[in-house]
Parts: sequence; C-alpha cells; structure tokens
Amino acid sequence: MPLKNEAKRLWDRNNNRTKRYGNWRQIYHNALGMCEICGEVDNLEIHEETDGIAVIEWHILCTKCHLHIVHKDNKTEWINRKYSSRLAQDINLEIEKYGGLENWRQKFLLKDGLSNGNGIDLYKFQR
Repeated sequence: MPLKNEAKRLWDRNNNRTKRYGNWRQIYHNALGMCEICGEVDNLEIHEETDGIAVIEWHILCTKCHLHIVHKDNKTEWINRKYSSRLAQDINLEIEKYGGLENWRQKFLLKDGLSNGNGIDLYKFQR
C-alpha cells in the first residue's frame, strides 16, 4: 500500500504543478535542474514573476533561499531546514518511469534552447 499512496501523491503533486506553472518540466529542463542564480540542485522551487498586470508570467528555477531573497522575506529558520528537492525527486522518478532522459523528453515534448540566457524562461502563458 505505501507504494500506491506514494504514486498517488506524486500524481497529485505533478497535476498541481501543471495547473500552477503550465509546462513546469520545460522550466526544469531549461535550467538543467539547478538554481539559475547559484547552481544548487537541492531545495529548488519554481518562482514566477509577473509583468505588473499578471497577464504574462516568467518562470525561473531557484533555491528556497533565493526565493525568499526575491520576496524579501526574513524566514531564515525555514530556509535553514534544508531538504532534498521534491521537484528533483519527482523528475528523477519520471525519468526512470519512462526509461531514460531522452524518452522522458519525448513524452513531454521538451525542447532545447528555450532560455534567453538571463535566467528567465521564455515559456510564458496567460492566465
């Protein structure tokens, strides 16, 4: 039963990410699975920036520490509780499930070279 429950939780997390961020797998792929600010691979979160009127969002992948710096929060006790990124774990599980990185990329139609080099993902979508 624990495996069935974990598979359900993985499914739910992935569905929630898709609803919130659109093609979140492409965001992760573009950032090479690292924080776009410091290169860290743990504690990753997707951060969204709006254009001021919340019509277009730019997404970047960054650590919780950098996420709080961007939001100007002073929640250092929360930042210091490092844990392995669920995002990275979920991606790794999917890659294993689909038989490797190339199969995973084909399954979700991921493309190379969509980052503009400034840490801003060019995948934008309207709400």
